[in-house]
Amino acid sequence: MRHGRRGPALRAGRMLPDVAFPGNDSTAGDGQVMIKVSRASTEDREQAVKLLFTHLSQFEQARQTRSLLEASSRGEVDLRNLLVATLDEEPLGAGLMVAQSDGTMFVWPPSVTPGKAAGELTDAILDDMRRRVDRSGAWIAQCLTETDEHELHASLTRSGFRHLTDLLFLQRMLDEPLPDRGDVLLETLEFSRSRNFPRFVEMIEQTYVNTQDCPELNGVRSGVEALESHRAAGEFDPSRWKIYHVNGRDVGLLLMNAHTQQQAWEIVYVGTKPEERGQGYARAILIDGLHEARNAGMASLILAVDVRNSPARSVYESLKFRPMMARSVHIYSPRIAAEKK
Repeated sequence: MRHGRRGPALRAGRMLPDVAFPGNDSTAGDGQVMIKVSRASTEDREQAVKLLFTHLSQFEQARQTRSLLEASSRGEVDLRNLLVATLDEEPLGAGLMVAQSDGTMFVWPPSVTPGKAAGELTDAILDDMRRRVDRSGAWIAQCLTETDEHELHASLTRSGFRHLTDLLFLQRMLDEPLPDRGDVLLETLEFSRSRNFPRFVEMIEQTYVNTQDCPELNGVRSGVEALESHRAAGEFDPSRWKIYHVNGRDVGLLLMNAHTQQQAWEIVYVGTKPEERGQGYARAILIDGLHEARNAGMASLILAVDVRNSPARSVYESLKFRPMMARSVHIYSPRIAAEKK
């Protein structure tokens, strides 16, 4: 999974749903500053995309703008929910919302022209985004940022996108020697929607119990929603999704998707049942995944982990996964908001 400085980068070959969120444009002002947030028209789309990259150098802004517009023309990303903010009718900021087929949404954080009312413009875009999430039917929207963007984090929090955690992105190069599969004898069951979908649903829900990876989301989404979300994260092949069992007893599961242009597989989820933890099963499952990825000709295996999950990080470090980058995760969930009322 590639992540840019702000928000998720485009995954090659991934078709995003063609969805435009319902809702009216919004206007904010205090009598002196009048800000309007609206969807960018087709004619204004290129200018709005440029605004998304206003924090970059002129050369990089042009390159990223061209890349995003080309991806849109290929049907890889829907720009109909590209928002532009104007101050006294001058476009000075933009943000992007991308719907996923699993009922989740990625929010590309606002980028605004430095100077007058920059903070107000950022707040106005995020407030408008939150309202559009409420009307979209999505159960959660997530925004990834650099960990040191403190002003942006404050604006996200003011607008209802609370800080969930920081994620650490790790990579294990596969040209280095791999540990032996060892003495833990694990049998596997490959995923099949027609034959064992309920078993995978039950298994992933069991692995959530007492998890240290984003525990705030426990009970908020179902196992069905989780599997659909993981399926959308890269190139799916059921042969890379496995339940591991010992003597007929399910102990854990590993879900991996491909990013072929990067010659990488991604562990989109790995987990073990609470009663099976501390017996080396997670490590054995990961080692099996490493061998599978190398046998498939991949250059690396990548994953993301909650920085608070010390036990998992220790296992990854022992298997020579190395940090690539860290990102802060802010979320807004209408479902969580409704449960708190």
